Amino acid sequence: MAHFHRIIEPGCLQHVISRFAAGEPRFTSDELRRDYLRRLGTALIGSDWQPLTFALMSTHTHVAMVAGDAPAQAWLRPLHTGIAGAINRAQHRFGPVFGGRARTIGVDPEGALRLLAYIHNNPVRAGLVRDPIESTWTAHRAFVGEEPPPPWLDVARALSLCGFDASPSGRLAFHEAVRSAAGGGRDPELAGDRMLASRRAVRRVAGAPVELSTPTAVVDEGGGVGHRLLLPAHAPLRPRWPGDARFLLSMVAGLMGVCQEEMQSRARTRRLVEARRVFVLAGWQLGRKLVELGALVGLSAQGATNLLRSQPAVATALAPRVAMVVRACWSRADVGRAGRVALRG
Repeated sequence: MAHFHRIIEPGCLQHVISRFAAGEPRFTSDELRRDYLRRLGTALIGSDWQPLTFALMSTHTHVAMVAGDAPAQAWLRPLHTGIAGAINRAQHRFGPVFGGRARTIGVDPEGALRLLAYIHNNPVRAGLVRDPIESTWTAHRAFVGEEPPPPWLDVARALSLCGFDASPSGRLAFHEAVRSAAGGGRDPELAGDRMLASRRAVRRVAGAPVELSTPTAVVDEGGGVGHRLLLPAHAPLRPRWPGDARFLLSMVAGLMGVCQEEMQSRARTRRLVEARRVFVLAGWQLGRKLVELGALVGLSAQGATNLLRSQPAVATALAPRVAMVVRACWSRADVGRAGRVALRG
């Protein structure tokens, strides 16, 4: 089965969250944080991703970026590999440092201030400081002019995206906007808390051959969550047919001139194999799961997958019948209550 990876659109804002394994506090010193920032700058050399801000908490990191054309892993992989080794050496340990791949959440441009305020207020939400300007773990002090930013951090562009300029009055206005959001608490969308459920929902609606290699949602200005999927033209999204799969089985049995009971038996005649293949191909196009389809004809999910991977000539020969079954399923509003339907091929 082909897997199609979501493409992050260049120019979109991305909230990149990386967590340390088992939620351990691995940033145990400011020197390790400075080392992370040095390595981030090195990893971004030659990259078309533009960092906007960061927060380096004890157990996880936040980086806001403007996405480039290159995949995020092009800079994340060397960054994480290098800092993981440095952390283990400093703490006289070995083994994994990060708990899996980074999580990215896309944010519409109108949500730039919401995103940066959320990142800068991490130490406030954690109860470490009362005002974001008191923490050295984020870039907020650089934004308000209290200390110089890292050479790779374009504070002026970040302020502009949030609706402010880099003048003293503009920086003060940004500071007040961030402070006013400090009491908002944890944001489930910006934190990616609902990402797993969102991935399941996307796959269910898409019909299956969609693989989100990095869990990515899009948060709009109103707080809504959606997904942008860019797929090849030959891989259209397939809504899930809501009917009873047993009804589909009876349709295929009638079309292929075999008994439904035979299709569910262990018999492997050529006619029965063809009938099962039509059933699986049609069910797949209708957005049903292979494990469900296989179970109805006495096959494992792998067995159903093998039927799906027909030789091109076989699939072409069966295509008219598969299309007939699919059209018949979608044409009936009462598929859940319907009995047998006769099809002639």
